[in-house]
Amino acid sequence: MAPTQTKPDESGLKAILHSLIPMRKSFTQLYLHCAWATWDRLPLITPDIQQVI
Repeated sequence: MAPTQTKPDESGLKAILHSLIPMRKSFTQLYLHCAWATWDRLPLITPDIQQVI
């Protein structure tokens, strides 16, 4: 008679923890929007500098 293989027991503390802790996900999204301005909206880019830019 061949020995039978059994699954590890999923009862007890391991089963409780498995049901309480969600599975980690490897996908992350990050949306970042940055906006800035000079004090009193001073026009710091002069026509001479604008040509270079």
